[in-house]
Amino acid sequence: MGCCASLFIYIVDYLREMNAVCLRTIRDPWITYMQVRHPNILSFLHSTEAETFDGSSTKVTIYIVTEPVMPLSEKIKELGLEGLFFDYALSISAWDEYYAWGLHQIAKAVSFLNNDCKLTMECEVLLGILVDGEIRGFLFRIQHKEVHGNVCLASVVVTQTLDWKLHAFDVLSEFDGHSEAATGPLLQYEWLVGSQYKPMELLKSDWAAIRKSPPWAIDSWGLGCLIYELFSGMRLGKTEELRNTASIPKSLLPDYQRLLSSMPARRLNTSKLIENSGEFL
Repeated sequence: MGCCASLFIYIVDYLREMNAVCLRTIRDPWITYMQVRHPNILSFLHSTEAETFDGSSTKVTIYIVTEPVMPLSEKIKELGLEGLFFDYALSISAWDEYYAWGLHQIAKAVSFLNNDCKLTMECEVLLGILVDGEIRGFLFRIQHKEVHGNVCLASVVVTQTLDWKLHAFDVLSEFDGHSEAATGPLLQYEWLVGSQYKPMELLKSDWAAIRKSPPWAIDSWGLGCLIYELFSGMRLGKTEELRNTASIPKSLLPDYQRLLSSMPARRLNTSKLIENSGEFL
């Protein structure tokens, strides 16, 4: 008897002239995601990929198998229409309670990536020493914190037990504020992130400012966008809509505003959001 699972399909078209480094950059977020283990991050089960050739281009299809989930936006509609939560129609307070618990789970996932997740990456340094006809070097390991880069309603899925999980790791990147040469999917593929979800420094592609910012700055902004979308009941259409705080619970409003600070260095660390919002979360 087979078990239930969800399948995510990621398709990349690229010219044959693209070198292996470019293709590796495309794969890197998924490789990094496969190393992450956290109860509030979508559980990875298996992956495979296939290449097909069509004239001058190559299509790479990456298949990611995870625990069974559905998009949060769809689950909200399902619960609202059918009143399945606790077997009765949801009141406003019940919705708030469910949202609060879900936000707590996502805040823990984001905080883990930004503050605690130190994935070890192997790097090879070539010494230029010829041994047995081969250039030899050595491997060393470095550790970096991670930036999700696209936290919003669409990056949250719900399990069969109604737990919220963070997913959508298309631009997941290491954060190394000390290296001006640091690169990653967020830098090369920031166009995958909707402009309405970008803080000003990302919208302007100001990488110097981003490197000087705390590792949580971009994802804290994204968490603010998620909060807006949850309580307004609408997808964020443009950044200016974040100023409309009428739907934000009063107990959450101060932290919501700090998450969306125009100054990256002043944005609330999601670990502090968890600590500060005991009354709501």
